[in-house]
Amino acid sequence: MAGNDNLASVGDQVWYDENGNGIQDDSERGLAGISVTLTGGGEDGVIGTDDDTTATITTDVNGNYKFDNLNPGEEYQLTFSDLPDDTTFSQSNIGGDDTQDSDVNKDTGSTDIFTLNPGENNIDMDAGVVKEACLGDTVWFDTNEDGTQDFGEGGVEGVSVTLTGGGADGVIGTGDDTTETITTDADGHYAFYGLNPGEEYQVTFSNLPDGYTFTPANVSTGDSLAEALDSDANQVTGKTDIIVLGPEEYKDDVDAGLVETASVGDRVWYDENGNGIQDDSERGLAGISVTLTGGGEDGVIGTDDDTTATITTDVNGNYQFDNLNPGEEYQLTFSDLPDDTTFSQSNIGGDDTQDSDVNKDTGSTDIFTLNPGENNIDMDAGVVKEACLGDTVWFDTNEDGTQDFGEGGVEGVSVTLTGGGADGVIGTGDDTTETITTDADGHYAFYGLNPGEEYQVTFSNLPDGYEFTQANVSTGDSLAEDLDSDADPTTGKTDIVILGPEEYNDKIDAGIIRQKPKASLGDRVWYDDNENGIQDDGEQGVDGVDVILTGGGADGVIGTDDDTTATTTTDVNGNYQFNNLNAGEEYKVTFSNLPNGYEFTEANAKEITEEVVFESSFESAPSSGDFAAAPLEGWKSTDGYLEIKRSGSADGNNHIELNDDAIDYYQDARQIHRDIATEAGKQYTLTFQYSPRAGFSADVNAMEVRLDGSTLLAVAESGSGNSGNEWKSYTVSFEGDGSTKTLEFLSTGTAVNYGRGAHLDDIKLVASSSINDDTIDSDADPTTGMTQVVTLAPGENNTTLDAGIVKKKASLGDRVWYDRDRDGIQDAGEGGVRGVNVTLTGGGADGVIGTADDTTATTTTNANGNYKFENLNSGEQYKVTFSNLPSRYEFTQANAGGNDALDSDANSNGMTQIVTLAPGENNTTLDAGISRKRLGAIGDRVWNDYDRDGYQDYNESGLRDVRLKLYKWNGSRSVYQSSTYSNSNGNYLFDNLDAGYYYIQADKNTLPGGYTFTRKDTYSNSYDSRDSDVNRYGRTDWIQLSEGERDMTWDVGAYYCPVAIDLDGDGIKTLGVDAGVNFDMNNDGGLDSTGWLSGSDAFIVNDSNGNGLVDNRSEMFGGDNTGDGFRKLAEFDSNSDGVINTSDARFDELLVWRDANENGITDTGELGSLEDFGITSLDVRFETRLEGAETYDNGNRLLDWSSAEMTDGATVDLVDVYFAQGSTGDTSGANLMDPFPIPDFVGNAFNDETKTTTALV
Repeated sequence: MAGNDNLASVGDQVWYDENGNGIQDDSERGLAGISVTLTGGGEDGVIGTDDDTTATITTDVNGNYKFDNLNPGEEYQLTFSDLPDDTTFSQSNIGGDDTQDSDVNKDTGSTDIFTLNPGENNIDMDAGVVKEACLGDTVWFDTNEDGTQDFGEGGVEGVSVTLTGGGADGVIGTGDDTTETITTDADGHYAFYGLNPGEEYQVTFSNLPDGYTFTPANVSTGDSLAEALDSDANQVTGKTDIIVLGPEEYKDDVDAGLVETASVGDRVWYDENGNGIQDDSERGLAGISVTLTGGGEDGVIGTDDDTTATITTDVNGNYQFDNLNPGEEYQLTFSDLPDDTTFSQSNIGGDDTQDSDVNKDTGSTDIFTLNPGENNIDMDAGVVKEACLGDTVWFDTNEDGTQDFGEGGVEGVSVTLTGGGADGVIGTGDDTTETITTDADGHYAFYGLNPGEEYQVTFSNLPDGYEFTQANVSTGDSLAEDLDSDADPTTGKTDIVILGPEEYNDKIDAGIIRQKPKASLGDRVWYDDNENGIQDDGEQGVDGVDVILTGGGADGVIGTDDDTTATTTTDVNGNYQFNNLNAGEEYKVTFSNLPNGYEFTEANAKEITEEVVFESSFESAPSSGDFAAAPLEGWKSTDGYLEIKRSGSADGNNHIELNDDAIDYYQDARQIHRDIATEAGKQYTLTFQYSPRAGFSADVNAMEVRLDGSTLLAVAESGSGNSGNEWKSYTVSFEGDGSTKTLEFLSTGTAVNYGRGAHLDDIKLVASSSINDDTIDSDADPTTGMTQVVTLAPGENNTTLDAGIVKKKASLGDRVWYDRDRDGIQDAGEGGVRGVNVTLTGGGADGVIGTADDTTATTTTNANGNYKFENLNSGEQYKVTFSNLPSRYEFTQANAGGNDALDSDANSNGMTQIVTLAPGENNTTLDAGISRKRLGAIGDRVWNDYDRDGYQDYNESGLRDVRLKLYKWNGSRSVYQSSTYSNSNGNYLFDNLDAGYYYIQADKNTLPGGYTFTRKDTYSNSYDSRDSDVNRYGRTDWIQLSEGERDMTWDVGAYYCPVAIDLDGDGIKTLGVDAGVNFDMNNDGGLDSTGWLSGSDAFIVNDSNGNGLVDNRSEMFGGDNTGDGFRKLAEFDSNSDGVINTSDARFDELLVWRDANENGITDTGELGSLEDFGITSLDVRFETRLEGAETYDNGNRLLDWSSAEMTDGATVDLVDVYFAQGSTGDTSGANLMDPFPIPDFVGNAFNDETKTTTALV
């Protein structure tokens, strides 16, 4: 025994493993009173011999135990017992931390045998204890075969249920697995108790009732209730998935549903007629092997667990497989057929009970599954006698397509047989091929072929210099058909054939002949610069165009399945060529991949040719008459023209005269004529110069051009002037018909005694014709790029398939719209303008606008304001001019906003910029916005100048009913516009005026008796607005009126205008200058004496510097001209709807100043928001009121009016008030015009002052 210092010890804890994870967790308590037995190796130190020792202790209140004074090197083993009821040991050695796991075999309660080192204290020998688990449930008849236990589906008694456990290591599949078997009770229930949590378990169901198998497993997922009711048994093995239970778990959802087993079978028969159908007289075949392959445990064929079973057909050819699992994959394979037989074509006729279901190449059916209780008796196999085909390849020396006597066979030709494969149809993925060669006599044969399968023969490897003869020349005569050639001349393929049982088709032949010369085609793609569709001299070829040749293929006809294609590209000269083409085959060409911006020109254009038949200009004396029936000797010419007239002689015959030297010519009716030998189809055009004799009427000068006596053209014009040489050109045409026609000029004028007739000169007749020349036209369809179909002769080189290309035409246009907000941008809701004239100017032949060849085209805008010009030339300059706008409208600002698609492009004259279009471009950016002209006004006052100083004093009253006339400069002179009369206060107004230069004329005749005009322009300083501006004749200087200007400049103190609001609804009340209010109206930091607002009303302001005060008029809304205040206020109308309210982003920036104590100072409590003062909205749309009692108050002018809405629903006045300045007093005669420099229209110097106030004395 070792010394005390070398003795060892062992121990640790037994604990309650509450969560069953095999790990000592912090919260899990120890178990007291558990017996722990230590077995030692005894004297020999080895456990299992007779001298083994044992010692037993119990765990303390904490579950701890310990054995001391143990011998190092001696074998020891711990055994734990006396566990609490319904408990067992945890899984051992979980987690890899030996200090925290359980070390006890859960089946034996013992640890592994261990030894200790000298002095070692092993405190890692722990035992986890858990509550036992259980599992079970039901085996039931799944009558509706849905894999789920439904109400009313009964349990199955007596089914064996085997539970396999993982044993000591807890893992199924190792050597320590355990098994236990029970049977289901009368209700189909079963249960296993006392199971170890954490151990793997698996249930196997067996000993099922006869004729039953398992229903599909695990049909429900994701729904715990549904999963508890479905079947868990594998259909093939009856096993469930592996299950691991938790402490005290009772798993009651391990079920198995049963359904009836299935079966399959039927018949193998001899298909005597090879039609793939079981006919009544066709017998069954005995002894055929039938193998059934099943999907095995996983139910899927092709995996490692597949099963097989083999039987043979009975004397009637029948077979049957029973007890098959519904839902499992199965496949049948038939073998051991009689010699020289094969399988019939499968699935023929649509009746599965009568057809063959076997792939004729593999002998197997398709994979199938069966339903519970199903007996599938439709799996049949037809067997037929094999077939064969073949015959001869021969030299067709007379090239008639038929084997004639003496035409020898061809040895060594390759013959390939293509079969339809498993599906019997050529062209699918399972086709088969076999190749042989012809023998010395040209014969060949293929044996062992499947009746009903498609076959096709292909001949190849012909002798050099040979090709196939024509095919299938004989029809309707079976003998002749046996002897003709069956090989397609292009492909060498025969038609598809289908053989019958035991058939030998010996008429699949191929004749060969000496090769004929190949053909070719091609030509050129060119730039058709003049767009006439004809290849003209100097027009260049196009490099790199794709050219696709489509051929008719084996049948020679384009549009069938065997068409062929080949592709090339044009060379640097635009040429292309396809060689080695088959004579007699159809071909067509397609051109594509044109240069960017190009398209095809006109196809099949005709070339126009012209030929001059004759021309006579009479520049010298002819030796004989060009138009005479007989020679006219002695003609002479000094002026170089011919005259025809009506003579005054009694017989009334026509008369020919050269100048004034008369030559009598009595040839009756056809006096000036010529015979023309016409050609059929040609167009003849006659042109001539005609001049009626001066001083004579149309009756005298009348003449006709006739053709074979029928009038082509009648001319009758009176002569003007004295010279008679006012030449006019005439043209007339007729069509030739191959005959000789007489063309004549005949005077038809009234006979006057040797009266003068018309002169003729430059007579010319031209014959023209249009010729189809396929060598120089374009053959490509302009839309598809495709030519016509051509068929080539042997050796032919067709060089007529050309394509001309031209630049794509372009277009431009867009829209004329009402620019209501005058911002130059097309906004949503701004409608189009109908009926505006749009003129397109083009650069013409040279492409440059501004030269002599410019072109124009005109259209009008449609109901939406749109217009468009199409078929325009790329690279040519264009511009658009808009005109004929609606009355009182003008063009808006051009090129605003940076988006050319939405802006206006028309300048003030309606003309856009010049654009140059790219090929195919559709430029839709040339727009024009129009807006209503802003109209202005001129006016003021006629007054009685009592003191004759030319200045309006406050006590000088106005004069009524004085007439004033307005004139406007139109660019060259002044034009009267309108008149008006002064009212009871002497005021007058000319309104709705366009921008321009005006003057006013006062009518002296309408002055009161004894009155005349006072002195003009008494003042040139700030008092000028109150002097008289007419001269002694009652006329003003020129007045320049800007667009929309209402020229409303006031006299002294009359131009301070902030916007005010009537808070109490009784109207705007003001204070005169004499109230003594001072405020910085001039924004210069000083205080100005001014009229002011009463304390009951308020100003609309904006505290721009945020100091809580209104410092000067810049923080109010006003200006120096009418409308300024409301225009400034409108800047806060964010959505431009004419109203400022809470919908506008800047609503809260506006403030109200109610100067309650009327001192011109922003005192505490006087400044607040619109909401503070009960204001909900401000209308920035105003009207200017020039007359009426409400427009004056205490020397101040209430000029621009609008309204505001209050929270109580009331509407109050919102007015731009023009406050009096200093001590000016009454400003009722305030001038409405500003001074400005006047241009000198007529070379005179005009005054700089343009006041329109008129005074009378």
